[in-house]
Amino acid sequence: MGQFATGKTFMAQKAIEFIQKQDGIAVLIDAERRYDPDWFKLTGVDISKLIVFRPNTGEQACDSMITFVKQDVDLIVIDSFAALLPLAEEEEGMEQQFIGLQSRMLNKMFRKVVPINSNTVIIATNQLRQDIGGTWGRGVQQRIVGGLGQLYYASLILETRRKEWILEKKQRVGFTIECFVSKCNYAPPFQSCKIPFNFYKGQLDVLSSLIDLAIDVGIIKQSGPYYEYSGFNRKLRGREEISSWFNEEQDRIEKLKQEILI
Repeated sequence: MGQFATGKTFMAQKAIEFIQKQDGIAVLIDAERRYDPDWFKLTGVDISKLIVFRPNTGEQACDSMITFVKQDVDLIVIDSFAALLPLAEEEEGMEQQFIGLQSRMLNKMFRKVVPINSNTVIIATNQLRQDIGGTWGRGVQQRIVGGLGQLYYASLILETRRKEWILEKKQRVGFTIECFVSKCNYAPPFQSCKIPFNFYKGQLDVLSSLIDLAIDVGIIKQSGPYYEYSGFNRKLRGREEISSWFNEEQDRIEKLKQEILI
């Protein structure tokens, strides 16, 4: 879950790519109507093997997910919970109010899916919205769409944030996704990592990831916008300059990899 354009769908696409490489079956429930075959193909997804279902209502999406779980598919991606429209809300006029209807629908789905699911990984993206009428003096309050029940049923909750931009020739070609584990039933929670994402290539920026790792282990020293490394003849300023220096020669990248492994 996270704000808009923070890499939620991209991370789900990489999960689909991984499952397909293991000869698994992946399903995309495209509630947002945002499925773009060219973009999915660019990110490594085999679109010829991807099952895409576009529900008209939230109940239709929930029923289809239960059906896929019973068929033991390997991965189901729901994009997103926020876009699931309850049938009663779809049939009525805009003036009607339906408080808590979406939350009740999702919680019913959770109760039905958990007992029958044994082999299927379910990934759902969701959005953070600004709460209305929060307590005065506590700053901006945020909440997830669809109620708090999903937090109790989820085994793993990742919060995504968009951090610094990745630049090439002064142009923005990507950004760093900061991923924070707010809940995990399989490993220690409250860990975080940075995932450099190039949205022109549709892939992870491997060099930026190596630079971040080298900074973490002390091979590259960072002081504000300046970077120091044993191969530099001077301090380099900014991520673009240090990336350009490594890209000049492939041997420099290989040397950095070896130093990190040591």
